[in-house]
Amino acid sequence: MRMPFGKAVKMILVSTLLVSGSAAAVVGYLRYVSSQKAHDDKYTIVAIVQTCSEKEALKTVYLAEVLDLSIDKPVNLYRFNGKMATQRLMQSPLIKSAEVRKIPPGTIYVDYVSRVPIAFLADYANTAIDAEGVPIPFKPFFTPKKLPEIYLGLDGGERDGLWGNVLEDQRMELALEVLHYLAISYPEEIVKVQRIDVSQSNASSYGQRQVVIVFGEDAERQIVRLIGDNYVEALANYHELRHYLLKSEEAPKIIDLRIPQLAFYVKEGEG
Repeated sequence: MRMPFGKAVKMILVSTLLVSGSAAAVVGYLRYVSSQKAHDDKYTIVAIVQTCSEKEALKTVYLAEVLDLSIDKPVNLYRFNGKMATQRLMQSPLIKSAEVRKIPPGTIYVDYVSRVPIAFLADYANTAIDAEGVPIPFKPFFTPKKLPEIYLGLDGGERDGLWGNVLEDQRMELALEVLHYLAISYPEEIVKVQRIDVSQSNASSYGQRQVVIVFGEDAERQIVRLIGDNYVEALANYHELRHYLLKSEEAPKIIDLRIPQLAFYVKEGEG
């Protein structure tokens, strides 16, 4: 039996109003419940749970400080802005990426990736560098580590704005490239690297142009001079010479490998 057109239209309108009214009622109820929870002390944030991809995680106290959470200023979980919290964490020079979730009744869950120091930036105090060339503060966030130094020869200006931003400098790119190459090609030598000085890597005078790498300490300390353009060949030659030179009665302290296929060295007390 076919329903008259007018009656069908009325039924559709009534159904639509019923559905819309039900949806509005549900939304209104949820808003009411959320408003009640936003003023209920039971949902005060009392804990921060964190997970980090790195072994050495940041202190929870630091995360609380970045998120502006403290016992003195109670914050309700339902009035806590998760997106803004994520943005605050991303502004930290120590954090590469982060995600914040709220867990009722009063827990904030923070999952993040922290920056890992691979060398100290000798141009500034208390400054390390991660693998991407981003300067980060070292103390009090990391335990003492024996890391190589990178010296760029910067003008020693203000450090403001340095932390957390990629240091775009050809000398930094070269230093990180050399350090990475050593770690991959000569892992037994990387632990002996004390310093990589690239301050003169782009010197206008060819006679002054050099990259200086300091290997070892005390009696085994050796200074290698090379050119950035041929560091792969120079380091391969040094690797072949190193053990032989250390066995000699007077091990050379400075080894100049800037000229291809030639090596000049200076023993202690010479030059």
